[in-house]
Amino acid sequence: MHPVLFHIGSLPVYAYGLMLSISILAGWLLTVRLAVKRDGMPEDAVSTAALLAVIAGLLGGRLLYVAVNPMLMEEGGTRWYELTSGGSMAFGGFFGGLAAAAIYARIKGLPLAALADDAAPGLTLGTALTRVGCYLYGCDFGTVLSEGAPGWLKKLGTFPRWSGDDKLYGSPALFHHQDRFIVEQGAAASAPVHPTQLYDALFALVLFGVSLWLLPRRTFRGQVIAIVGGVYAVGRFAMENLRDEPDKGELFGFTVAQLGAILLFALCTLVYSASRHRTGPAVSV
Repeated sequence: MHPVLFHIGSLPVYAYGLMLSISILAGWLLTVRLAVKRDGMPEDAVSTAALLAVIAGLLGGRLLYVAVNPMLMEEGGTRWYELTSGGSMAFGGFFGGLAAAAIYARIKGLPLAALADDAAPGLTLGTALTRVGCYLYGCDFGTVLSEGAPGWLKKLGTFPRWSGDDKLYGSPALFHHQDRFIVEQGAAASAPVHPTQLYDALFALVLFGVSLWLLPRRTFRGQVIAIVGGVYAVGRFAMENLRDEPDKGELFGFTVAQLGAILLFALCTLVYSASRHRTGPAVSV
Protein backbone atom coordinates (compact mmCIF):
# COMPACT_ATOMS: atom_id res chain seq x y z
CA MET A 1 0.00 0.00 0.00
CA HIS A 2 1.51 3.32 -1.16
CA PRO A 3 -1.20 6.01 -1.04
CA VAL A 4 1.37 8.81 -1.48
CA LEU A 5 4.00 7.79 -4.00
CA PHE A 6 6.27 10.81 -3.66
CA HIS A 7 6.30 14.55 -3.06
CA ILE A 8 7.03 17.43 -5.38
CA GLY A 9 8.29 19.91 -2.83
CA SER A 10 5.58 19.84 -0.18
CA LEU A 11 2.90 18.64 -2.62
CA PRO A 12 1.98 14.95 -2.21
CA VAL A 13 1.45 12.90 -5.37
CA TYR A 14 -1.28 10.38 -4.62
CA ALA A 15 -1.17 6.92 -6.18
CA TYR A 16 -4.83 7.04 -7.15
CA GLY A 17 -4.55 10.47 -8.75
CA LEU A 18 -1.42 9.53 -10.69
CA MET A 19 -2.83 6.23 -11.97
CA LEU A 20 -6.08 7.95 -12.90
CA SER A 21 -4.13 10.55 -14.89
CA ILE A 22 -2.07 7.87 -16.66
CA SER A 23 -5.21 5.88 -17.46
CA ILE A 24 -6.89 8.94 -18.98
CA LEU A 25 -3.87 9.76 -21.13
CA ALA A 26 -3.37 6.16 -22.28
CA GLY A 27 -7.05 5.66 -23.07
CA TRP A 28 -7.26 8.97 -24.89
CA LEU A 29 -4.23 8.36 -27.12
CA LEU A 30 -5.24 4.79 -27.90
CA THR A 31 -8.82 5.73 -28.78
CA VAL A 32 -7.74 8.54 -31.10
CA ARG A 33 -5.17 6.33 -32.82
CA LEU A 34 -7.63 3.48 -33.43
CA ALA A 35 -10.47 5.75 -34.58
CA VAL A 36 -8.22 7.53 -37.07
CA LYS A 37 -6.32 4.49 -38.36
CA ARG A 38 -9.10 1.91 -38.40
CA ASP A 39 -12.22 3.94 -39.15
CA GLY A 40 -10.83 7.02 -40.89
CA MET A 41 -12.35 9.53 -38.48
CA PRO A 42 -10.97 13.09 -38.29
CA GLU A 43 -8.37 13.30 -35.54
CA ASP A 44 -9.48 16.69 -34.22
CA ALA A 45 -13.09 15.61 -33.83
CA VAL A 46 -12.16 12.35 -32.09
CA SER A 47 -9.76 14.19 -29.75
CA THR A 48 -12.48 16.65 -28.82
CA ALA A 49 -14.97 13.84 -28.24
CA ALA A 50 -12.44 12.12 -25.98
CA LEU A 51 -11.76 15.35 -24.08
CA LEU A 52 -15.46 15.94 -23.47
CA ALA A 53 -15.90 12.32 -22.38
CA VAL A 54 -13.03 12.67 -19.89
CA ILE A 55 -14.42 15.87 -18.37
CA ALA A 56 -17.97 14.51 -18.16
CA GLY A 57 -16.67 11.17 -16.89
CA LEU A 58 -14.68 12.73 -14.05
CA LEU A 59 -17.65 14.88 -13.10
CA GLY A 60 -20.16 12.04 -13.37
CA GLY A 61 -18.06 9.63 -11.33
CA ARG A 62 -17.49 12.14 -8.57
CA LEU A 63 -21.09 13.39 -8.44
CA LEU A 64 -22.44 9.85 -8.16
CA TYR A 65 -20.00 9.14 -5.33
CA VAL A 66 -21.06 12.29 -3.50
CA ALA A 67 -24.75 11.49 -4.07
CA VAL A 68 -24.25 8.04 -2.55
CA ASN A 69 -22.07 9.43 0.26
CA PRO A 70 -23.57 12.85 1.11
CA MET A 71 -21.55 13.01 4.34
CA LEU A 72 -18.65 14.16 2.16
CA MET A 73 -20.36 17.52 1.90
CA GLU A 74 -20.44 17.96 5.66
CA GLU A 75 -18.06 20.38 7.29
CA GLY A 76 -14.66 18.80 7.75
CA GLY A 77 -15.28 16.12 5.12
CA THR A 78 -13.49 15.65 1.83
CA ARG A 79 -14.52 18.36 -0.61
CA TRP A 80 -16.47 17.07 -3.58
CA TYR A 81 -13.97 18.26 -6.18
CA GLU A 82 -10.89 16.61 -4.61
CA LEU A 83 -10.35 13.71 -7.01
CA THR A 84 -6.67 12.98 -6.43
CA SER A 85 -7.14 10.96 -3.25
CA GLY A 86 -10.01 8.78 -4.45
CA GLY A 87 -13.78 8.95 -4.19
CA SER A 88 -15.35 8.21 -7.57
CA MET A 89 -17.76 5.65 -8.95
CA ALA A 90 -16.86 3.97 -12.21
CA PHE A 91 -20.36 3.71 -13.65
CA GLY A 92 -21.09 7.38 -12.99
CA GLY A 93 -17.95 8.15 -14.95
CA PHE A 94 -18.77 5.73 -17.75
CA PHE A 95 -22.32 6.93 -18.35
CA GLY A 96 -21.34 10.58 -17.97
CA GLY A 97 -18.55 10.19 -20.51
CA LEU A 98 -20.77 8.20 -22.85
CA ALA A 99 -23.47 10.86 -22.82
CA ALA A 100 -20.99 13.65 -23.62
CA ALA A 101 -19.31 11.67 -26.42
CA ALA A 102 -22.68 10.65 -27.90
CA ILE A 103 -23.95 14.22 -28.01
CA TYR A 104 -20.76 15.49 -29.63
CA ALA A 105 -20.64 12.60 -32.10
CA ARG A 106 -24.22 13.37 -33.10
CA ILE A 107 -23.37 17.04 -33.69
CA LYS A 108 -20.24 16.24 -35.71
CA GLY A 109 -21.70 13.28 -37.59
CA LEU A 110 -19.23 10.77 -36.18
CA PRO A 111 -20.35 7.11 -36.27
CA LEU A 112 -20.96 6.52 -32.57
CA ALA A 113 -20.94 2.71 -32.77
CA ALA A 114 -17.55 2.69 -34.49
CA LEU A 115 -16.19 5.31 -32.09
CA ALA A 116 -17.34 3.19 -29.14
CA ASP A 117 -15.60 0.14 -30.62
CA ASP A 118 -12.38 2.12 -30.95
CA ALA A 119 -12.73 3.32 -27.37
CA ALA A 120 -13.15 -0.18 -25.93
CA PRO A 121 -9.41 -0.97 -25.64
CA GLY A 122 -8.73 2.40 -24.02
CA LEU A 123 -11.60 2.00 -21.58
CA THR A 124 -10.48 -1.44 -20.44
CA LEU A 125 -6.82 -0.43 -20.18
CA GLY A 126 -7.83 2.68 -18.26
CA THR A 127 -9.94 0.58 -15.89
CA ALA A 128 -7.00 -1.71 -15.18
CA LEU A 129 -4.64 1.19 -14.45
CA THR A 130 -7.16 2.97 -12.23
CA ARG A 131 -7.77 -0.19 -10.21
CA VAL A 132 -4.06 -0.44 -9.55
CA GLY A 133 -4.32 3.10 -8.16
CA CYS A 134 -7.20 1.96 -5.94
CA TYR A 135 -5.07 -0.90 -4.64
CA LEU A 136 -2.11 1.37 -3.89
CA TYR A 137 -4.42 3.78 -2.06
CA GLY A 138 -6.21 0.97 -0.21
CA CYS A 139 -9.80 1.70 -1.21
CA ASP A 140 -12.35 -0.60 -2.92
CA PHE A 141 -11.23 -3.57 -0.81
CA GLY A 142 -12.93 -6.93 -0.50
CA THR A 143 -14.42 -9.14 2.19
CA VAL A 144 -12.24 -10.94 4.74
CA LEU A 145 -10.44 -13.98 3.36
CA SER A 146 -11.04 -17.43 4.80
CA GLU A 147 -8.50 -19.00 7.13
CA GLY A 148 -7.55 -21.47 4.41
CA ALA A 149 -6.65 -18.81 1.83
CA PRO A 150 -3.08 -19.08 0.48
CA GLY A 151 -0.43 -17.02 2.20
CA TRP A 152 0.46 -14.99 -0.90
CA LEU A 153 -3.17 -13.92 -1.30
CA LYS A 154 -3.41 -12.94 2.37
CA LYS A 155 -0.27 -10.86 1.96
CA LEU A 156 -1.70 -9.07 -1.08
CA GLY A 157 -4.93 -8.42 0.81
CA THR A 158 -3.47 -7.03 4.05
CA PHE A 159 -3.60 -3.23 4.25
CA PRO A 160 -1.50 -1.54 6.96
CA ARG A 161 -1.68 1.65 8.93
CA TRP A 162 0.55 3.87 6.87
CA SER A 163 1.19 7.05 8.79
CA GLY A 164 1.29 7.43 12.55
CA ASP A 165 -1.41 6.59 15.05
CA ASP A 166 -3.97 9.21 14.10
CA LYS A 167 -7.16 7.62 12.74
CA LEU A 168 -7.14 10.10 9.86
CA TYR A 169 -4.22 8.18 8.37
CA GLY A 170 -4.11 4.65 7.11
CA SER A 171 -6.00 2.07 5.16
CA PRO A 172 -9.79 2.39 4.76
CA ALA A 173 -9.89 -1.39 5.23
CA LEU A 174 -8.14 -1.10 8.59
CA PHE A 175 -10.55 1.53 9.90
CA HIS A 176 -13.54 -0.41 8.58
CA HIS A 177 -12.35 -3.53 10.38
CA GLN A 178 -11.78 -1.55 13.57
CA ASP A 179 -15.33 -0.19 13.36
CA ARG A 180 -16.66 -3.72 12.88
CA PHE A 181 -14.41 -5.12 15.66
CA ILE A 182 -12.74 -7.47 13.19
CA VAL A 183 -9.37 -6.21 14.41
CA GLU A 184 -8.61 -4.46 17.68
CA GLN A 185 -8.31 -0.70 18.02
CA GLY A 186 -4.76 0.40 17.27
CA ALA A 187 -4.02 -2.65 15.10
CA ALA A 188 -1.13 -2.25 12.70
CA ALA A 189 -3.00 -3.69 9.71
CA SER A 190 -6.38 -4.85 8.49
CA ALA A 191 -7.45 -8.45 8.44
CA PRO A 192 -6.52 -10.14 5.13
CA VAL A 193 -9.17 -9.36 2.52
CA HIS A 194 -9.85 -10.20 -1.09
CA PRO A 195 -7.75 -7.72 -3.12
CA THR A 196 -10.71 -7.02 -5.37
CA GLN A 197 -8.89 -4.06 -6.92
CA LEU A 198 -6.35 -6.48 -8.42
CA TYR A 199 -9.07 -8.93 -9.46
CA ASP A 200 -10.80 -6.14 -11.36
CA ALA A 201 -7.51 -4.92 -12.86
CA LEU A 202 -6.67 -8.41 -14.14
CA PHE A 203 -10.18 -8.86 -15.51
CA ALA A 204 -9.94 -5.51 -17.33
CA LEU A 205 -6.53 -6.44 -18.77
CA VAL A 206 -8.00 -9.65 -20.18
CA LEU A 207 -10.82 -7.64 -21.76
CA PHE A 208 -8.23 -5.19 -23.12
CA GLY A 209 -6.61 -8.09 -24.99
CA VAL A 210 -10.00 -9.38 -26.14
CA SER A 211 -11.03 -5.97 -27.46
CA LEU A 212 -7.79 -5.59 -29.45
CA TRP A 213 -8.30 -9.08 -30.88
CA LEU A 214 -11.95 -8.44 -31.77
CA LEU A 215 -11.53 -5.03 -33.34
CA PRO A 216 -10.02 -6.13 -36.69
CA ARG A 217 -12.39 -9.12 -36.77
CA ARG A 218 -15.69 -7.38 -36.07
CA THR A 219 -18.47 -7.97 -38.58
CA PHE A 220 -20.44 -4.81 -37.73
CA ARG A 221 -19.84 -1.53 -35.93
CA GLY A 222 -20.78 -1.66 -32.27
CA GLN A 223 -19.90 -5.34 -31.91
CA VAL A 224 -16.72 -4.84 -29.89
CA ILE A 225 -18.09 -2.45 -27.29
CA ALA A 226 -21.28 -4.50 -26.93
CA ILE A 227 -19.42 -7.75 -26.27
CA VAL A 228 -16.66 -6.32 -24.08
CA GLY A 229 -19.03 -4.05 -22.17
CA GLY A 230 -21.53 -6.84 -21.62
CA VAL A 231 -18.89 -9.25 -20.33
CA TYR A 232 -17.48 -6.58 -18.03
CA ALA A 233 -20.96 -5.85 -16.67
CA VAL A 234 -21.49 -9.51 -15.76
CA GLY A 235 -18.06 -9.75 -14.14
CA ARG A 236 -18.47 -6.51 -12.22
CA PHE A 237 -21.90 -7.54 -10.94
CA ALA A 238 -20.40 -10.76 -9.58
CA MET A 239 -17.34 -8.94 -8.20
CA GLU A 240 -19.54 -6.77 -6.01
CA ASN A 241 -20.33 -9.82 -3.89
CA LEU A 242 -16.67 -9.81 -2.78
CA ARG A 243 -16.40 -6.07 -2.09
CA ASP A 244 -16.87 -4.76 1.44
CA GLU A 245 -16.09 -1.03 1.52
CA PRO A 246 -18.77 0.89 3.42
CA ASP A 247 -19.22 3.69 0.88
CA LYS A 248 -20.42 1.64 -2.11
CA GLY A 249 -24.11 2.39 -1.49
CA GLU A 250 -27.14 0.12 -1.78
CA LEU A 251 -30.57 0.45 -3.36
CA PHE A 252 -33.35 -2.12 -3.86
CA GLY A 253 -31.09 -4.82 -2.44
CA PHE A 254 -28.30 -4.15 -4.94
CA THR A 255 -25.17 -2.06 -4.66
CA VAL A 256 -24.98 1.04 -6.82
CA ALA A 257 -22.31 -0.66 -8.94
CA GLN A 258 -24.55 -3.70 -9.47
CA LEU A 259 -27.35 -1.44 -10.66
CA GLY A 260 -24.85 0.22 -12.98
CA ALA A 261 -23.77 -3.19 -14.25
CA ILE A 262 -27.39 -4.16 -14.95
CA LEU A 263 -27.92 -0.93 -16.89
CA LEU A 264 -24.66 -1.43 -18.81
CA PHE A 265 -25.57 -5.01 -19.73
CA ALA A 266 -29.00 -3.91 -20.96
CA LEU A 267 -27.42 -1.12 -23.00
CA CYS A 268 -24.83 -3.46 -24.54
CA THR A 269 -27.54 -5.97 -25.42
CA LEU A 270 -29.53 -3.20 -27.13
CA VAL A 271 -26.44 -1.92 -28.97
CA TYR A 272 -25.55 -5.42 -30.19
CA SER A 273 -29.05 -6.08 -31.49
CA ALA A 274 -29.56 -2.67 -33.08
CA SER A 275 -26.08 -2.34 -34.58
CA ARG A 276 -26.12 -5.79 -36.12
CA HIS A 277 -29.21 -4.91 -38.14
CA ARG A 278 -28.75 -1.20 -38.80
CA THR A 279 -25.07 -0.61 -39.52
CA GLY A 280 -23.05 -1.61 -42.49
CA PRO A 281 -19.97 -3.81 -42.42
CA ALA A 282 -17.03 -2.81 -40.29
CA VAL A 283 -14.58 -0.46 -41.95
CA SER A 284 -10.81 -0.80 -41.74
CA VAL A 285 -8.71 1.96 -43.26
